Amino acid sequence: ETKWTMPDQGVGGKPEKMYKAYYSTFNINISCPITEMSEVFTIASLSEEEFARLEKQIAEFIGDEGKFSSIVAEHFNLSNLSLKSIVKRSNNFVYKGMKIERRR
Repeated sequence: ETKWTMPDQGVGGKPEKMYKAYYSTFNINISCPITEMSEVFTIASLSEEEFARLEKQIAEFIGDEGKFSSIVAEHFNLSNLSLKSIVKRSNNFVYKGMKIERRR
């Protein structure tokens, strides 16, 4: 859906085009085992509150130095794929080699 909107500046401003998209379904073309897809979707579908709580716990665990991903996954009883999905979704973490560190 597109529509023209009037700017906040009043008479002197230029109208701008605004876009909105509504999807009830979407199609993706991927090849991966169903179990892996399920893990990724589980992390992707966490509410913002649940995800923020998990991020905070991981941040406290890895500290300022960071920790190896296998240690973090084991501590939180996560698969490596789930942990990778968390890091990808988060703006606070980054992989540096085999370690997870806070994004600076």
